[in-house]
Amino acid sequence: MTHLKDLLVMLAGFAVGALLGYAIARLQGFDPFVPGSGMAGLVLTALGGLVGLRVARRWFAKRSAPAKAPSKRTGS
Repeated sequence: MTHLKDLLVMLAGFAVGALLGYAIARLQGFDPFVPGSGMAGLVLTALGGLVGLRVARRWFAKRSAPAKAPSKRTGS
């Protein structure tokens, strides 16, 4: 079940990041679907997806990591 959660988190992170990258590309005047300026728009969309994937992985890793027991220090 955790593999499915990992997959869904990564998919959602990439999708949200790609949508944000696409929005940023459109705001800058680069549309990935228009010939001529498409390459810059595709690059920004892909970078947004990769950033979203990284953020989702880190967020999910923090939430799914077991809590560490406080370390007991011994005085010397």
